[in-house]
Amino acid sequence: MKSVLQHPLVLWACRLTLAGVFLVAAWYKITDLEAFALSISHYDMIPRPLLPLFTVLLAGVEVSAGLTLLTGLWRKGAAVVTGAMLVMFIVALATAYIRGLSIECGCFTADLSAEKASELRSQMLTRIVQDLGLLALALNIFVNEPSESVD
Repeated sequence: MKSVLQHPLVLWACRLTLAGVFLVAAWYKITDLEAFALSISHYDMIPRPLLPLFTVLLAGVEVSAGLTLLTGLWRKGAAVVTGAMLVMFIVALATAYIRGLSIECGCFTADLSAEKASELRSQMLTRIVQDLGLLALALNIFVNEPSESVD
């Protein structure tokens, strides 16, 4: 007997949700790459010379993964890519939180307006939990989507 997680509508909803999140996030990054690069620099994890390349590549991969999930092409591959990005985001946020940083995550906005440090830190924890939920969706797609056949 099939699990509810294997139902085609559930898998479609997982793909649509992930596609929407990644496409919206990419939109904000692409429309202001300089602000996005600045927000990435606050994590102090990417060497400065690689920051412009990393910024453009990350936004591009988000667009590609989002469009792939939206169209239903290479579903398992898109789930792996989005899952890997989510793990990277979770690790970046968690290490920033552990290091005591109070920074804007750069997830959905290029707005770097100053907020209280405690609000930024609690937002980081919220984003980690949200990313874990999205990771569960990607895992469900990977595990339960039928394998794509190559004819």
